[in-house]
Amino acid sequence: TAIAELDRKMPSSPAEQAKLGHRWYAWASKERDKGTQKNVFEHANQWFDKALPSLGEKEKLEVYKDLAARRQDDLRRLQPSRVLYLPLDELVKQGKSILAKDGSGKENHATAFALQNMSGPTCVPGKVGMALRLDGYDDLLEGIKEGKDLPAGDSPRSFSAWILVEPGRGQGASRCLFHYGDARVEPGQSLRPKSFVVFLYTQAWIAAGNAGEFGVVGGKTSIDDGKWHFVAVTYDGPKTNRLRIYVDGVEDGSGMLAVRPQTALKRWRVGAFFGPGPHF
Repeated sequence: TAIAELDRKMPSSPAEQAKLGHRWYAWASKERDKGTQKNVFEHANQWFDKALPSLGEKEKLEVYKDLAARRQDDLRRLQPSRVLYLPLDELVKQGKSILAKDGSGKENHATAFALQNMSGPTCVPGKVGMALRLDGYDDLLEGIKEGKDLPAGDSPRSFSAWILVEPGRGQGASRCLFHYGDARVEPGQSLRPKSFVVFLYTQAWIAAGNAGEFGVVGGKTSIDDGKWHFVAVTYDGPKTNRLRIYVDGVEDGSGMLAVRPQTALKRWRVGAFFGPGPHF
């Protein structure tokens, strides 16, 4: 009742609008009726939408935390098969590196750092919640341990992320988004597609597939426009061997891989290939 009374007063200052949004969110998180809860969340979002353009950075971060908390609750219910989830809302500064906690329950935590001891990644507001800004030169995130339960062999898999690429940054050489598996070649072994990669290709298109000369599929939409884009990759598995790429919910590329993946469960990275190449 007290919240509804505040609502009727229609606060005009961004700080009061944000405060009201937080109070509606607190109520919605305790509401057991799902229909009512959804309506209350949407009402809170309306106040946040009014307030955000005029808020300071500190106040914006508080709003992002509420939005991120709801997102994590939704994903826990809707995606029980997640094996790696980096919401970047629990970032712990450790000297020049940052600990990014995995929210999937598999404890696939990562460390964000700079290879050459430069300033390293920085925490910034993201599309929803927090994000990490990588400098494109030597910043990356790397799994602390081998990826637990990441898709191996030729099993089906999917990858998705919100990314923002500054204008012109995605042109030219390929830049890695996510690379996992085993890129090494042991003596006496033939080359095999033992690692899987999602990357930014030539004209800032999204591409994905087996690392090395084992076949990839590329999209056709350039995303180096300084705006947030939701990108996703799915691989159907051996039955069809088909890989699909999506940008902002629209299929952007589809094709069969030249060789079925034989991905090993080894290390994983975000923002840098295992071998040489530009960083994201």
